[in-house]
Amino acid sequence: MKCAVCALEENRMRDKNISERKGWGSRQQRNMVMCTKCGISAHLFPVEWKRRIFQMEPLRGLGCFAIAHHRDCTGLWKSQECNKNMQDGGQKRQKLPRYRVHTTHPVYQELKSQYGVMDNSDDKEFKFDG
Repeated sequence: MKCAVCALEENRMRDKNISERKGWGSRQQRNMVMCTKCGISAHLFPVEWKRRIFQMEPLRGLGCFAIAHHRDCTGLWKSQECNKNMQDGGQKRQKLPRYRVHTTHPVYQELKSQYGVMDNSDDKEFKFDG
C-alpha cells in the first residue's frame, strides 16, 4: 500500500533535493489504513512534516487520512479497481485499488506552485497502486 497524500509530493521533493527521513515516505506502513468506503490508502497521522500539503489552509494540522477525505480534496483522486496480476500457481492472489490523481485539481496545482513548477508539462493524470 502507498499513502495517496504522501505520494502527491514525493516526485517534487525529489526534484528539489528535499530529503526525507529514511523510511518516512508514502510506503511507510506504520499507521497506514485503507478506507473501507472508497479504498484509498493513507496514514492516520502525518509521517513527514516537511510536506507542504500539511501547511496548506484549510488542511493544516490534519493527518493524511483526513486530508484524503477533506471536502477541498474531493475529486483529487479517482479510484478504480484493477486486477494486479500476481500469479501464484495460475490463481489471482490479490485485487488492489488503483488511483488516478487529477493533476488539474486546485490542490495539486497549488502544490506545484509551492515547489516552483509553473509549466503544465505534467498536467495529465498519473496512476499509482494503493
